[in-house]
Amino acid sequence: MILRIKIGVGCIKRWVMKNSFFPCGIIIGVFFCWFPSYSVARTQLPPACVDSKTDQNGFLNELSTEDFNKSAIGALVDGVFVKSLIGVNMDSLRTFNIVSGGPLTIKGIKTENDSIVVAQKDFHKNPVRINGMDYTRFACTSFGKKVELLSLDDIRKTYFPQMEDTPCMYMANKFFLMNDLSSYKFDKDFILKVELLKSTDFEEFKHAPLFYIIRIFTKTRENLKHHNVMRLK
Repeated sequence: MILRIKIGVGCIKRWVMKNSFFPCGIIIGVFFCWFPSYSVARTQLPPACVDSKTDQNGFLNELSTEDFNKSAIGALVDGVFVKSLIGVNMDSLRTFNIVSGGPLTIKGIKTENDSIVVAQKDFHKNPVRINGMDYTRFACTSFGKKVELLSLDDIRKTYFPQMEDTPCMYMANKFFLMNDLSSYKFDKDFILKVELLKSTDFEEFKHAPLFYIIRIFTKTRENLKHHNVMRLK
């Protein structure tokens, strides 16, 4: 991002010195500064045009862990806040809409029965703050049927009850989950497998206080392909 900004500023300076078309320099400089953030925002949403070869659940893989965790795009399943599309099977959706203005009712903010009504018309100008995070758009989805959504805590208790209250970190596919962990929810039927790693498995943490890493794999095509190959072996 910094490199792009420097390039943009350099373009402006050269245009000012060598050309009389100063407005063109401004346009080019602004484009270079704006383009990277626009590209990141595009990859936080599934592709608009897909065919049978497109893995609609693989689009997030283009993001870095930092960009994934800083995403300003929230996700809802039948109005329930699930934070991210990473726990949603895009191949099974009945409806998918991007909403950037109210009124919008968001359910399940803290508990199943908690909800808020967002009235502001432009979320870009007035972001929606949920559990300390700001959102400018929401991917509103529906499966056309009831789905069972599991929080990270639900997953921990279901798969690894022996952990009790031992501290843990979470991963979803390749991403470490870094903030507002209580908001993440996964479609139960979209979970492929869940792995448990102990801190003592890492040489650097052998003598540190014990903690766990819970890694959730979803049924993306890539994950399924690898999973099936491993089963055949």
